[in-house]
Amino acid sequence: MKKMNRPLTKNDIIELARKKGIKLHDDHPVPTTRREFLAQGLMGFAGYMMAPSLIHMLSTQAHAQSVEECTTLLTPARTMPGFLHLNLGGGAGITGQWAVRKLADPNRPLATRNNEDNLIYINRYRALGLGENSAAFTVNKSQFANPFEVVNNDGDVGAQMFRRMLEVAGTACANTSATGVCVASQDDTSSNNKLGPQGLIHAVQKAKEVKFRIAQNLSNRSGTALTGVDQDVAGRNRPYAPIVANQLNDILRVIGQAPTSETEAGSNVVLTDAEKKRMLEVINNLSGSQARKVASVGSATRENFVKLYQEASGKSYCQLIVPQDSVDPYANTDIASLWQTQIQGNFSALSNDAERVKGIASLVFAAVNGWAGTVGIDLGGYDYHGNNRNNTDPRDGDAGYILAGALRTAEILQKPLFIVVTSDGATGAASSANRFANWASDRGNGGCILSFMYDPRNAAGQSKEGYLANIDTQLGHYTDGQSADDNTLVGNPERATIAVIHRYLAFSEFNDWKTITQAIDDRSAFTNEELQYIAKFGG
Repeated sequence: MKKMNRPLTKNDIIELARKKGIKLHDDHPVPTTRREFLAQGLMGFAGYMMAPSLIHMLSTQAHAQSVEECTTLLTPARTMPGFLHLNLGGGAGITGQWAVRKLADPNRPLATRNNEDNLIYINRYRALGLGENSAAFTVNKSQFANPFEVVNNDGDVGAQMFRRMLEVAGTACANTSATGVCVASQDDTSSNNKLGPQGLIHAVQKAKEVKFRIAQNLSNRSGTALTGVDQDVAGRNRPYAPIVANQLNDILRVIGQAPTSETEAGSNVVLTDAEKKRMLEVINNLSGSQARKVASVGSATRENFVKLYQEASGKSYCQLIVPQDSVDPYANTDIASLWQTQIQGNFSALSNDAERVKGIASLVFAAVNGWAGTVGIDLGGYDYHGNNRNNTDPRDGDAGYILAGALRTAEILQKPLFIVVTSDGATGAASSANRFANWASDRGNGGCILSFMYDPRNAAGQSKEGYLANIDTQLGHYTDGQSADDNTLVGNPERATIAVIHRYLAFSEFNDWKTITQAIDDRSAFTNEELQYIAKFGG
């Protein structure tokens, strides 16, 4: 029955009885109590109408002691860091933001092949928009926890992605490792680029019985993409269908909250339809006096109800009475200031769209808190070749603002976060000896994937201080032809994506690799040696 947001009137009850074919007794008043509903044959309806009031009773501050006990039970150690996939649709010039390199000794053993002392600059960088050779640009090796080579910008020109990240989230970057995965992909097409890791992650989460508050797969992309972003699925595991959320209200609807002031503060009760039905079946068996006793702290009836409810619904009573954290990112004043003040007004394409910016912030908030198995953000507008730098660099800056917002949000909440950045293909620059020439054409062989790992434990005085410094800055390598070498462990989009996800699983500190390898139907067939190299935290 459709939920009503007002008390039942006499006419409502008479109309309900008429629809059910029940004749109300002329010599009796219109039923108003549960006992009277039962007597008149309106029992089922009573349960549905009583449910909100009973939930309200159970969610009040009268249960503070129980809430405190339950909160402890509901906050175990995190099992997986949040996962965010940012996809830049159209073929972004990501390799114009950092210095890709080649191998000095390609015959070095696998375990140390991509160590910093074996990576050297390629002969030319014209096609990557960085000039004649490495002398045409400078790099910053200290923005991140590991020596990832960020290309320095010329003010508002060139390499704007990492510039915006540093401006907004500099301290978070210091506790983040950055890795570039050198891999070519097809231009302007998602169907042939297997860059979507969602199925792999969901398979492991299912095997480890990880549960999520909002959804297994949450994204801002509508349409038919299974991944939730405009990229195809990597690996054989099918991901869960994405829940599309372009704004906060979409997320509120997913978890069963009214996206208006009707939502009762502090009573974010999350039940599935089946759980609601079983819950109401339990309530239907309570008389009015029993319901009142249930709401009395310390009563024997309340303890019995807890047992009865758990048996009937299969859901922890704690999950019913503990007020859940708000899914609104702006309920946190620091996060609200971050997105509204530092980011919203600076977006090149979204500066006047407060709702869309809040929607992106809401997706990030869900990812950082681990409320969804995977979260995807799909940004269009990156097929920008043929435009001058005044038009294209701000788009790179937009991506940088989202990445900065994600890392800074994780820093505010002190929670780990893993981010993957992909694009379908890449772009090539007009041939010039000078850095930051205009992008001229599609050039998929100049592509890459970026991954970021933020861990608050890396900070000074924390349990794992400094460990991110040893994480590889690059997987795979480039050639002097200014192209990603396809003769590497990560030589195609699917293998590159699966490699990145093995890094994520290692970051999650899963020791049960047997469960992981059994869960992932891995068509890439990495050897044990290769898998150990890929999953390790640097050389």
